[in-house]
Amino acid sequence: MKIVLIYPSRLDIHGRPLKYRKATFPPLSLATLASLTPRGHDIRIVNDLVEDVDVAGECDLVGITAMTSQA
Repeated sequence: MKIVLIYPSRLDIHGRPLKYRKATFPPLSLATLASLTPRGHDIRIVNDLVEDVDVAGECDLVGITAMTSQA
C-alpha cells in the first residue's frame, strides 16, 4: 500500500501557502506514525513548508496532520 503523510503549511494574509528553505521543527507526529506502520507499506512524508505536495501522485491512503495555526 502506498501511503502519503502530509504536514501542511499555513497561509499568509493573501491566502498563499508560506514556504521556507528549511523547517525549524520537523513533523515528528508523522515520523512516529510512519515508524508504527507495519512493514511492507511504501510511506512518504511530505513537509509542505519546504516542498510541494504532488497532488497528481498516486497513493492508496493520505494522512494529514495540522496544528491550530494551520487548520
